[in-house]
Amino acid sequence: MNSTTLKRETAGGQPAASTQNHNRASITKNHYSTKLNLEYLLQKTDLVELVRQSGVDLHRSGKEFRGRCPIHHGDNATAFVLYEDENEIGRWHCHTKCQRGGDAIDFVQRTRGIDFLNAVRYLAKFSGLSMEQIGFTAEMAKEQDKQRQLSALFDDAARYYVDCLAKNTVAQDY
Repeated sequence: MNSTTLKRETAGGQPAASTQNHNRASITKNHYSTKLNLEYLLQKTDLVELVRQSGVDLHRSGKEFRGRCPIHHGDNATAFVLYEDENEIGRWHCHTKCQRGGDAIDFVQRTRGIDFLNAVRYLAKFSGLSMEQIGFTAEMAKEQDKQRQLSALFDDAARYYVDCLAKNTVAQDY
């Protein structure tokens, strides 16, 4: 096993942290997307209904739906666009202030402020699917719990060292 393979296996199939964007949400999304059938989930999700339930008044404009952006709560009634891509997956984009876009998972993450896996759970329930139907296994649940515990441990360690640095004037002067 070479060092690149070892790095990929220890990083959950991802490149080494030094070579990637340090965005935890994208790492998690990429990690789980290789194991979950996200395309099936996204095809079964009615993005128009999901957006309407979040309080956006949508109107049809050709093949698209348009409304005010729920991300930045804009006042332009046509800036937020819903459309289907070539795989018949609902997508959205705001053409004004926030310039954000994505699929139903991204929409739920941004509007509800939740992480990737909880957004997937939310959409599965919204779409009437079980997590097993999209490939979520008990092994993945254990892995997620382990990652959550490690993340909490790292957060605690970081807080400890920040506190130590704040109290140590010699280190601050260095």
